[in-house]
Amino acid sequence: MDEINTYRSEENRHLAKTIPKLSADQVADAIIRGVEKNQYEIIPGRVTRMATRFEKIVPSLGRFVADFQIRRVYKGPGNSR
Repeated sequence: MDEINTYRSEENRHLAKTIPKLSADQVADAIIRGVEKNQYEIIPGRVTRMATRFEKIVPSLGRFVADFQIRRVYKGPGNSR
């Protein structure tokens, strides 16, 4: 799982840290529970579920937070860092 960080940009690595990593077992357990409950949408992890619901309710604020986090580490054109 950590290998993916070798391919990510610095901005993407920083943004990915906002949601905690889950083990494969945690994801599998959540999927099994969701299937047993006949859930339409299964989002493993409490923090991930909360963030997803928040993003659905207030998408512009979620986008603002993501943009803010990316701006903090952005080193591309037009940035004087």
